[in-house]
Amino acid sequence: MPDNFTTLATQIWSTVQSSSRVLLHLHPSPDPDSVGGALAMGLWLRDLGKQVTILAGDSPLNQSYSALPGFDLIQPLTVFQVDLSAFVLFIIQDSTSLPRVSALGPITFPSSLHTLIIDHHSANTRFAEINLVDGQAPATCQLLYHLFSVWSVTLTPEIAVNLFAGLYSDTLGFSAPDTTSDTLAIAARLAEINPGFSKILSDLENAQPPAAIYFLGLVLSSVKTYFSGQVAISLVTADQMSAKNIAYPDTENSSAVDLLRSCRDWLIVCVVRETQPGIFRVSFRSKDPRIYDVSLAAAALGGSGHPYAAGATLTLSQSDTLAKIVDSLVSLYPTLGQI
Repeated sequence: MPDNFTTLATQIWSTVQSSSRVLLHLHPSPDPDSVGGALAMGLWLRDLGKQVTILAGDSPLNQSYSALPGFDLIQPLTVFQVDLSAFVLFIIQDSTSLPRVSALGPITFPSSLHTLIIDHHSANTRFAEINLVDGQAPATCQLLYHLFSVWSVTLTPEIAVNLFAGLYSDTLGFSAPDTTSDTLAIAARLAEINPGFSKILSDLENAQPPAAIYFLGLVLSSVKTYFSGQVAISLVTADQMSAKNIAYPDTENSSAVDLLRSCRDWLIVCVVRETQPGIFRVSFRSKDPRIYDVSLAAAALGGSGHPYAAGATLTLSQSDTLAKIVDSLVSLYPTLGQI
């Protein structure tokens, strides 16, 4: 945790206590750390008697998250569909920059709205009034757990399982290199509070629509290798998905890129989805982030993420998208392909 964690925790506590109407959000293409973190914070704020609004944000509300307690609190709205001046506090979680709040346009906060960031991405641009950022934490939900502990919050089973889901997801099932004994100890405590955690994880992981499986097939059949077989990239076009009646939201929680990472020979893997004509969503995974930090590759493409998992969005042609990805890897990792 950052050296000023206790000071920031005190500031956040004071700000929350004095805020009657609080806004939360999910970042675009939300993962369980975004959803679970927003629900955990939202449920706690509601128990405090606050008026809480949780925005689904840019992406369609994914029903695969409906197993998480409090899911019905999420409203299918973007930040541009609410009156920001109606809120006292905007808690911005798991988001490195304003485009991670919404990429639909520039966001201007009214002077009456207090803003607070809670995030675990070291690339966070710290654009709020209060910024709690810990790039060493494997998940925003781990930061939330520590905040709740400092505040002596009694975690309900509902809050606990939302935090557990975020921890489990962002650590890639506790296999990510930034998973620590502290992470596992937190997970154990959360599991004690909600022993039904395994059923909810099972529901989350087994809620894919058939289209998501068809998408996985497209990914696997489109893999091409580069750098003497050390890098694997799969690009799936909008036309390919349309031919299989696959809508982009059906691919949001796809495990395709993690499946590619399981290949022993591929040091870096990348899945590229054309979300709409000319717009490509890039997802990276690294076998060894100490050597191949894919957050650098994502940053070179205008994105962000972690050393082992990162992403970006490119607005280019298909060929230029592939070329830019390969060029970024060439410049960042000159030893690739040198067997």
